[in-house]
Amino acid sequence: MIANDCYKMGHFFWALRAFDILEKIDSDEQYWAAKRGAVIGLLQQIMVGKETKDKWTHAMMIMRQTRNSQAELL
Repeated sequence: MIANDCYKMGHFFWALRAFDILEKIDSDEQYWAAKRGAVIGLLQQIMVGKETKDKWTHAMMIMRQTRNSQAELL
């Protein structure tokens, strides 16, 4: 619920972190898709100056540490 609320409110970095925790508990494909969406939202916010670039580095670390095989493409 927290992850979805953060996503809906545009707090993509926190949504990413919450979906990452959920994915570690349950490897449901929906969490991987939600993480990708949160990363895209975060990137958009960084590009318009609403978020700092240091969050991008942290986001990429989160995405690379996932168990999903698609993470190897990052």
